[in-house]
Amino acid sequence: MYKAIVFDCDGTLVNSSVMIELIYHGYHKLYPKREKLPYEHFIQCYFSTADEIHQYLHIEDKNKAKFHQYCFGEHEKTLKNVKAFDGISETIHILKKHGYILGVNTSRRRDGWEEVESQIGNSTFLQFEYIITSDILKHPKPNPESLYTFCDITKITMNNVLYIGDSKVDADCAAAANCDFALANWGVVQNLDLPAKYILDTPYDVLKILNIK
Repeated sequence: MYKAIVFDCDGTLVNSSVMIELIYHGYHKLYPKREKLPYEHFIQCYFSTADEIHQYLHIEDKNKAKFHQYCFGEHEKTLKNVKAFDGISETIHILKKHGYILGVNTSRRRDGWEEVESQIGNSTFLQFEYIITSDILKHPKPNPESLYTFCDITKITMNNVLYIGDSKVDADCAAAANCDFALANWGVVQNLDLPAKYILDTPYDVLKILNIK
């Protein structure tokens, strides 16, 4: 019996896949003389921490601020259009009404998570009691430390936790922690055969597997 539902953020709570395109263009603007990389190369960035992105794309320390500016600072209007997936807010409120502990396990830093408030709305944002961000961990996803930390804080055993995410990073994190995993099919950007106990086509499917009507 599940007592806690933990959500990934990007691609699960909010449709922020536009970030892939922004990073693609920002990278090539910063490095016009480097070999041009295909869009697909940047999909990995969608599931990564800021430090991992810098390492993956070989962004030097001296260029990190400029990289962020090119990718995101120049596109504030675009980023303001990032919103919650249809059905997320309603589902979150229903889960809370039925007594579930709600958490978030995200590769974002804490300041990045705070930006989600305007994307999903204050009332939905406040329903999440426990937020695990990458900057409080030694080993972010796919390492299981994030889910272990959630259980340590909440005193809920792993077999009472359901983790919902959209990527291989999330699936691998859940598997390593021996936590039940539900694939948020509504936010998937890569067609991979991921191990999941549940395949969810819409946020409302969360309610179905919990027998909430």
